[in-house]
Amino acid sequence: MSCKESGIVKITYPEYNFKIRHFYNIEANSNTLQVQFIKKIKIIQKTGEDFKDLDIYAHSNRYNHSIAPMPFYPRYLNVYPKRELLMKKSMPVAMDMATVEGKSIYRENLTTTSFVALHVKLQNAKEKIIILDRQTKKIKFQNDIDGYGSLHAYLGTKFKSSRYYQGAQAFIYLDSNQIGTRNLPDIAKDTQINLYFGENQNIKIKKTLQKRFNESKFFGNREINTQVWQYKITNIGKTIQKINLIERLPISQNEDIEVEPLFDTKNAKIDKKGKTIWSFNLSPSKMKTIIFGYKTTKPKK
Repeated sequence: MSCKESGIVKITYPEYNFKIRHFYNIEANSNTLQVQFIKKIKIIQKTGEDFKDLDIYAHSNRYNHSIAPMPFYPRYLNVYPKRELLMKKSMPVAMDMATVEGKSIYRENLTTTSFVALHVKLQNAKEKIIILDRQTKKIKFQNDIDGYGSLHAYLGTKFKSSRYYQGAQAFIYLDSNQIGTRNLPDIAKDTQINLYFGENQNIKIKKTLQKRFNESKFFGNREINTQVWQYKITNIGKTIQKINLIERLPISQNEDIEVEPLFDTKNAKIDKKGKTIWSFNLSPSKMKTIIFGYKTTKPKK
């Protein structure tokens, strides 16, 4: 409670009859090559009153949460019985019904950021979705093929945010069609993230095992394993597509284990984790053939 010289007394107190859920819409347009990153909140209040001029502050941190280090306790080694964990069901989010976009402010403080929706009308027991922020960016699409996994081409783009966003559920749209949902982690300001919009069915991939055999060397007591695959990637669409084929080259963490790539490493990028990427453009009706393989040599068991 505070009192100003004018004699006006200001009292603040928590109100527990409000429920707020943060979420995002990510909407990409393949014709304009733009993506909209839209932050929303779904809010309902059951105070028994209607409000006509609310300012709603949506902070990046939760109220009274993680404001100090955890208490220190000694660690004692023992055997404890397992306890069952009860999973909390997530609250469903209504889609764009009752959505309003009014005046809002983005603020950066010393430790947090916040979005402030100004002059909001909120009726008792009626849900409302409020747009707090909207970023529109020009983008370039690429297709990432996870050759080590599902073997599909996923349409994606890179997005660099000019805001800090807390982690929340995101609804993904491409050309006004909802593709799916994704739980986004916290997104730091000026940090680039990958956004994906589902499988591109115009990119066809065929992966064929060309060679696989094991051999043992009597001298040296070594085992040799050889594996080679062939990729055939075809664009059956009507536009040029940027392709990133991603494979996984084994990484040795032991000086007794050797890994030899069995492909042209000049045309691929290989990082220290073994992530191997071929990047190229593929014209309509064209096919690209790529060979990937490796040989491992290790001591016999």
